[in-house]
Amino acid sequence: MPLQRKYLIGGGVTLAAIAGLFPLLRPSPVAVEMGAVREGAMEATVDADGRTRVRDRYVIRAPVAGRV
Repeated sequence: MPLQRKYLIGGGVTLAAIAGLFPLLRPSPVAVEMGAVREGAMEATVDADGRTRVRDRYVIRAPVAGRV
């Protein structure tokens, strides 16, 4: 019986240590902005410079039929 009591006390101390460290190891909350929700049209614009890249290059030639 003393062996079981030893394990119970050790387990209780371990759980208490974990419960005590949990608030210290949690990430702190992040501040956010809040606002009222309203219904309306969504307007979003994108203003950026870009560059196009050709992935596959195709050479197109018209077939020529005839005699020389």
